[in-house]
Amino acid sequence: MTRNRVWFLTGASRGLDRACAEAALAAGDRVVAAARDLGPLTDLAATHPDRLLRLAR
Repeated sequence: MTRNRVWFLTGASRGLDRACAEAALAAGDRVVAAARDLGPLTDLAATHPDRLLRLAR
């Protein structure tokens, strides 16, 4: 059985939430990543465009 998980992470551009976003995406999960600065999430968005939603907070 496949589980489709969605993670909502605030402060996802750095630190622990960034690491969680990377791990979740590597596991095939979807991520909603909120951050003040979306620039550092550009690489993840390019690698996982169908599974990462970036939100400015």
